[in-house]
Order: sequence, then C-alpha cells, then structure tokens
Amino acid sequence: MKRNSLIVSLVGGGIALLCCLLPWIKIDISFLDLDPVISPPKEFLTISGFHIAAGNDNMPYAFFAALVLILVCFRALKTPWIARKPVLICSVIGFLFVLFTLFSFRRELSEGTPLAEKILEYSTSKVELGQIASLQFGGFGAAIGFIVAFIGAWNLPKSDPSTENSE
Repeated sequence: MKRNSLIVSLVGGGIALLCCLLPWIKIDISFLDLDPVISPPKEFLTISGFHIAAGNDNMPYAFFAALVLILVCFRALKTPWIARKPVLICSVIGFLFVLFTLFSFRRELSEGTPLAEKILEYSTSKVELGQIASLQFGGFGAAIGFIVAFIGAWNLPKSDPSTENSE
C-alpha cells in the first residue's frame, strides 16, 4: 500500500506537469464590437500557466515544482519513505504557485492595468473585463494534481518500515 502511495504522488505530479502546459485562461474577444480598422487574427486566445508566469517576468515555478516532484518520485520508487518530505514540500509549493499565478493574472485584467487598457482601447463599445477572460481546466487540473500528489505523499511512511518493526 505504501508503494502505491508513491505511485499516487507520481500520477499527481504528472497531472500537474501536463496541466501546466494546458490552457489556464481563455480570452474571448469574439463578441466585442472592435474598431473596423483593426481585425483580430483570432476570436479567442488561450494562455497556459507556463506562459502566464513567463509573461509576468516570473519563472514558471509550478511547472518546475511538478517536474521536481516527478523526479523525486522516480528516484524513490524502491525506497518510498525517503520521498515523503520532498514530495510534500513540492506539492505545497506548486499548489501555492498555481494559486498565485491565477490570482496575479486575474488582477492584471482589472481596470487601469496595461492589458486591460489595451483591450478597451480597441473596443468601441462598453465592455466588462470579467466577460472577456475565463478560467480553463489547466489551472484547476494543476491544482488538483498537486493535491493528489500531497495525499499520496501524506500516506507514505515517515521512515524505513523495516527499522520500525525491528525496534
């Protein structure tokens, strides 16, 4: 059972890593009444968590936390108890960076920011910015992946089970 907990952590890390590359935010400009001089090349744009973090002059820490989590799990397949603390730490850090990235991007869409001003500049009608951007599965999936990894690591033994039984 304890080895299966490490597999659960590995799967959670894999889900988080994959979801860091999937769309987190969708910006839909299809319903905007745009200036006829400027025609948008697309009706909507999706942005992954990797690109959100890199675009805000941050490193994609959630992606790197998921990558480290997976590497630690692979390294500790034969001795799962040594992966407990690193996986717990990577899970918490990754989850917090997912939340931070989503909230910082959401704040970027508030009125008065450069991105919001650029969107409103090209729109000829009154627009609420909350209608333009919507959260997608990638952000939620990355958070769920880190939670699954945390649950798997929580069920791992704290030390070598063979030394606990011999005492």
